Amino acid sequence: MGEKTLNNKELAKYYFEVARIGSNGAETYLTYKRRITKCEIDISQFYKRNGSLENLQVDGIGEKTKSVLELILKNGFDEAVKITSELKLKDPPRYMHIQAWDGKVPRKPAAE
Repeated sequence: MGEKTLNNKELAKYYFEVARIGSNGAETYLTYKRRITKCEIDISQFYKRNGSLENLQVDGIGEKTKSVLELILKNGFDEAVKITSELKLKDPPRYMHIQAWDGKVPRKPAAE
């Protein structure tokens, strides 16, 4: 992902934007965003040292969440958005009414 290392707060913002693509609700993703932000382990550094998040053991951060985080850490925010958007359009979840999604992809969250 280049030389810049994301802190957990930045990574959590990106996670929220990528994970909720095509979703009608945001509450679950807000919960995970908070968990990522509060995580005592520096997730980016863990990924850099281990090459994956497979062995990351954090209560409340499961395999699906880790796969989105890895996508962001490996490819960067913009590419993660592109990949996720394409996957959701190709194979939408059963509960998702693709017509309800306007197809707009999120932009990188503004720095606070």
